Amino acid sequence: MTDLGELLGSETRAKIVASLAVQAGAPTAYMLAKENGVNVAKVYGEMKRLARLGVVKAHGEGRGVGYELVDGDLRRLARRYGSRMLSYGEWASRGARTKRFRMGLARVPAYEAPGGEGGPTKPTRLEGELDTLAALGRKRFNAKYVRTSARSYARL
Repeated sequence: MTDLGELLGSETRAKIVASLAVQAGAPTAYMLAKENGVNVAKVYGEMKRLARLGVVKAHGEGRGVGYELVDGDLRRLARRYGSRMLSYGEWASRGARTKRFRMGLARVPAYEAPGGEGGPTKPTRLEGELDTLAALGRKRFNAKYVRTSARSYARL
């Protein structure tokens, strides 16, 4: 169990609070469950408990209810003791990718043209690859069309 999990009494609760601490918007319970790999029903139960305690605030009604942390102190605590995670949107943003690249965490591999000094070579096919592709094409075609005469087909 993480330090935050021990503080909050539940690893699931810790994951939810840590996710909410780094989220920019108000994610739904379903999004939080998928992001953390936790059972959706368990997250809904925890969100109801946290909302009842006044830790999170619900936005919207019915499906698609978004949640956000209300207490700034809990947000700071979750960021300090939770795992150092980012939401996918933050991680995949252009600024974050540029920052990782500049820090040396993402490197562009050296590219070497195939064929060495003489330039690129012609692409090669594996033995029997064209026959396999042709058979696959015939199979798909025959599944969709039926021959009506020597030069015409009708869709099934």
